[in-house]
Amino acid sequence: MTSQDPTAFITRAAEATLAQSTFHFTIRNDQGRTSPFPGVQLQGVEGSVRQPDRFQAIASAKALFLNVDIQVVGIEGRLWMSNPIQGAKHLRERAVDARYLPLTRPDNVVHLLLKLLDNPRIDRTEDDRQRGALTVVAGSFNLTRLKEVAPELVAGPILTGKALPVEIWIDSDSIIRRFKIRGPMVSYDDETVVRVVEFSRFGEPVSIPQPE
Repeated sequence: MTSQDPTAFITRAAEATLAQSTFHFTIRNDQGRTSPFPGVQLQGVEGSVRQPDRFQAIASAKALFLNVDIQVVGIEGRLWMSNPIQGAKHLRERAVDARYLPLTRPDNVVHLLLKLLDNPRIDRTEDDRQRGALTVVAGSFNLTRLKEVAPELVAGPILTGKALPVEIWIDSDSIIRRFKIRGPMVSYDDETVVRVVEFSRFGEPVSIPQPE
């Protein structure tokens, strides 16, 4: 297990991760429910980022008795979304409050995580079949400080009442591979939510054309 200063270690890992030209990501709940609308439960999100200004993702949700996919494409601050009734390939540009647009990109969430990380410590190492030895940093994702670092987000759905336990997995190349946040981050999470974000396929070719 590394003897490095945990703050310096996680800062270097965040910088190395965000310097990658492309990467794939998944977001899921290990437990608990996220229901952005009545009767709609978010199942997960999967997509890719191409630096500096493009991402694409498919959000899977369960609406009553139906499973639906919503495709999202973001390019240079513009956002396109599909209508789940028409299918994931029918994309239309949507107006999004500029204050919340950064949260649609997982790389920006890494920036926010780093700014709000309190009391980091090197907790343990784990062996992963695909990624080798991973160092786990534990700490608190202190949303009570959100007003200090991102005041434009305070009026949104993010909950700012408490700090949430977080764990961050970092590989031998100082790349963040996974982080797990325990507890509700947004107003439509239930109290038992444990959210996991994973990163992979760094540097692989990613094509994200602008929707017609």
